[in-house]
Amino acid sequence: YNSALRNIPIISSNINITKIEVWTTNRTNNTTDSRDIMGLLDLGENAPFNTAAATQGGTSPLPAGFSGPGFPQQSNNLLGQLQANVGPNGKLTSSNAIAEFFGTHNVPAKLNPTDNFMKLTYARKLTDKEYTLHSQLGYISLNYPLNNDEVLTVAYQYTYNGQTYQVGEFSSDIAVDANAPKMLYTKLLKNELLKTSLPTWDLMMKNIYSLGAFQISPTDFRLRIARLDNKTSVEQLVATDGANLKDKLWLSILGLDNLNQQNDRQPDGYFDFLEGVTIDSQQGRIMFPTIEPFGEDLARQFLPDESLLDSQYVYRPLYDFQKTIAQQNYPNLNRYLIKGTYSSQGGSEFLLNAVNIPQGSVVVTAGTLVLTEGTDYTVDYSAGRIRIINQAMLSSGQPINIKLENNELFGVQQKSLFGTRLDYLASPKLALGATMMHLTEQPISQNEAVGDESISNTIWGFDGTYTSNSRLLTRLVDKIPLINTKEISTVSFSGEFAQLIPGTPGVLTYAGSKNGTSYLDDFENSKSVIDVKSYINWQISGTPQEIQPDAGATDLSYGFKRARLAYYNIDPIFYNNGTSLNVSRAQLSNHYVRQVLETEVFPYRQSVTGQPLIMPTFNLSYYPMVRGQYNYRTTGLNNDGTLQNPRENWGGIFRKLETNDFESLNVGYIEFWLMDPFIYKPNSQGGDLLFNLGSISEDILKDGRKSLENGLPVDGDFSKVDETIWGRVPKLQPVINAFDNNPSSRALQDVGIDGLNDADEKNKFAPILQQALPQLNAQAAA
Repeated sequence: YNSALRNIPIISSNINITKIEVWTTNRTNNTTDSRDIMGLLDLGENAPFNTAAATQGGTSPLPAGFSGPGFPQQSNNLLGQLQANVGPNGKLTSSNAIAEFFGTHNVPAKLNPTDNFMKLTYARKLTDKEYTLHSQLGYISLNYPLNNDEVLTVAYQYTYNGQTYQVGEFSSDIAVDANAPKMLYTKLLKNELLKTSLPTWDLMMKNIYSLGAFQISPTDFRLRIARLDNKTSVEQLVATDGANLKDKLWLSILGLDNLNQQNDRQPDGYFDFLEGVTIDSQQGRIMFPTIEPFGEDLARQFLPDESLLDSQYVYRPLYDFQKTIAQQNYPNLNRYLIKGTYSSQGGSEFLLNAVNIPQGSVVVTAGTLVLTEGTDYTVDYSAGRIRIINQAMLSSGQPINIKLENNELFGVQQKSLFGTRLDYLASPKLALGATMMHLTEQPISQNEAVGDESISNTIWGFDGTYTSNSRLLTRLVDKIPLINTKEISTVSFSGEFAQLIPGTPGVLTYAGSKNGTSYLDDFENSKSVIDVKSYINWQISGTPQEIQPDAGATDLSYGFKRARLAYYNIDPIFYNNGTSLNVSRAQLSNHYVRQVLETEVFPYRQSVTGQPLIMPTFNLSYYPMVRGQYNYRTTGLNNDGTLQNPRENWGGIFRKLETNDFESLNVGYIEFWLMDPFIYKPNSQGGDLLFNLGSISEDILKDGRKSLENGLPVDGDFSKVDETIWGRVPKLQPVINAFDNNPSSRALQDVGIDGLNDADEKNKFAPILQQALPQLNAQAAA
């Protein structure tokens, strides 16, 4: 890449990509242009990372990985190894042959077996409008960001010096077979887990920066790069150190100013606006002409004896670690700023800087024309985002004005004002009065910032007035020369007293203090919380690999040590006094099922509403001596059917986390409060509670197959399923995640992940039951 752009504006590349297909995880139910994909890490690599699966070197030093006719070139022998070890089964979606191959052909010190490949069912092929391809520089840039757990693979064909090469298989190379779906071998660019130790990390472009705008005009575009001084943190546009860098603009040092306005090799202090090379004006991205502009490419410009400057200026962690880690752990190097001005001819989305906008309160005009919602624009009222969908309005050049009503904080804080005024006429001359007012504000939250504190203030006071006629005062005035008054003089005395008694709402007091508490920085409410208490998102797990040797088994022994683990939430209806359910008070008072007040965990926390808050709980009931689901063990049983050695057993559940970028969210720990599980049996031996975060196997019944109940045939045609040691699995994956609409079909599909109803289970596992019967008493055998 660096060599191809060494002579900007000329691109020195003999490579031209002529065809490409880009595949990613399908998050929709749309099956148009979808295929089953197998992404391979070392496909097309002349120096494969996993040398146990592919030998280094091949018939082509260039990327080549396609075994079709007319393409004899191969970068390595990975495809030959797959053909020799797994054969045609490696192509079948229903086969687990690829996983088994990499399980035995792997370098454990470098990578896990699952790092070598990724299988995608119903992968979605991107249209050419969803990404940008530079055919000479050999990169693609997606028009939208991928989620952390989404996969990206490609198949491409290119020419080099007149010779055609291909990496991966196109959808046209392998015909669609509805009865036996086959996978396409493609080049894996991004796996579900982003690991900086894998070669896919080096394939990610880390020299492209988004400006957050679209259709940028070159006329008014100005860009500058500055660096914050190490001592003063003042922005510096010019380098002050280094024999080769001193007095040069950072814009030129980093490769964005090599040309003048006539495209001659003469820096002029302005950004080189080269479409597709330094900028993608349609998507609003700037691109450095080097792979690591702030890393190794900057380090090469320092002399060998300038190692101290190298350590101060070169931001290598930005390319060695994920962005969040580089920012948090190396702030002393994070000193570069990209700034500028631009005019954009079309931005289709606008943030309204408001949330919970009232429906219909947004008015959009283009010039004097009032636009129509749903036709010209759409509004996300909850997130406060508007999108113009009428491209004619964007390209018309008319100014777009947006008016809205923002009730984000309207009516949120409740205020109460009470007051009274008392007047007493003691005599015609003396009047007394008293006043009292009380103002209280209901806090929005218990943790209020300094300057925004809610108040609970009382002001009280009294006043008096005395008025009387005075003849003496009249006579004194008459003695003044030239004054002779006949009016009666009046003497008045008045006085007032008031006192303000400041206070705070009781909910803001802490630990019994009479004074309220406010916060300079509310770390508690600023934390990101991922709530996992709802049972509906959990399901039983596969055998844990690190603590159970049976995890590697491929037969029924895989589940021999699974004990029963129940997980649930107790419905609040059981605690209502008016319920007709026959639940005794003693049962409701049992520690294992009773309600838990918030003050039991947080004794000094007060409810905003004044009512006691009930904390939702996630209940786990583990029975280490009771056989768990899909445990077909026939030995090591007591005569009542229980398991003899409970200490070797386990029970597990797992769930997915929608938010899994722990680095950017700064997720650092698990917070949970555990009720003593041995309240009634304090002398129990106890057990271990283990948490495992990361990539968890979803193969509950280990067979390498996706067992989906809604994929089971509703017509009883067993030719549409495959038999496994556990039961039945559908040959085809269903598109829609729902049962058949016909109510009678529910009994044929809602049978459990083994695909067997009660009668089928008895028939299939009858021999196993016969082996266990001699050890059981009559009650257990029944």
